Amino acid sequence: MMEVILIVLAILGVIGLGYLVRGLVIIYRAGKSFGKPRKFGTELHKLGVKAIWAEREGASPIIEALLGSQNRAAKLQKVQMMGQSLAWLKNQGDQALKELFNTGCRFEFLLLDPNSELMDMRCKQENPDLKNECLGFIKWIQEEFSMYESQLEVRVYRMTPTMGMTILNEKTLYVSHYAMTRRTHDMPMLMMERGGMLFDRYSNEFKDVWSVAKKVFSIAEEKHVIGAS
Repeated sequence: MMEVILIVLAILGVIGLGYLVRGLVIIYRAGKSFGKPRKFGTELHKLGVKAIWAEREGASPIIEALLGSQNRAAKLQKVQMMGQSLAWLKNQGDQALKELFNTGCRFEFLLLDPNSELMDMRCKQENPDLKNECLGFIKWIQEEFSMYESQLEVRVYRMTPTMGMTILNEKTLYVSHYAMTRRTHDMPMLMMERGGMLFDRYSNEFKDVWSVAKKVFSIAEEKHVIGAS
């Protein structure tokens, strides 16, 4: 009888040891999987990425940061925007933007040249009304904000458009890459801050395109609306 009891205990001990080992393996794997998102978060911090949106849509995070009442109180000093038409900003109307100008904010607008072959290509690829939207934005700036011409500048570029970008006070940057065959509204958008590895890479892209772009409207130039070439 004692031998039977010992055998049973031995078997139970082996089974128990097996469960113990299995439990330790589960805990180890759980620990590793828990560490992965933490590591990913650390990498994002190094890159300077602070937020990611699955879709750009109407650029609502940028609009809130730019035109939201609480953010205007923070006194934006400089806003740089690169896009194809920047129609999403025009859709917000005049008043909120004029409030920013009234606080002394300076704007740099960088758009795809509406008279370029690249614009014709993007109209076919993405949005057939893109050229009209771009011309409409330029006309809107010239007609509605001429009294602030010492605080703003509009330039157009003739380079393949790859991304839309907004930089606030040279510290916070929003970027969304363009889709090749459809509207960009459903493409992801990232927000990053200066100090991370990616901020300078993107902001330098803006500077490089700006430096070779054609000036359209500023206090130093005769005002004219870009029309058909």
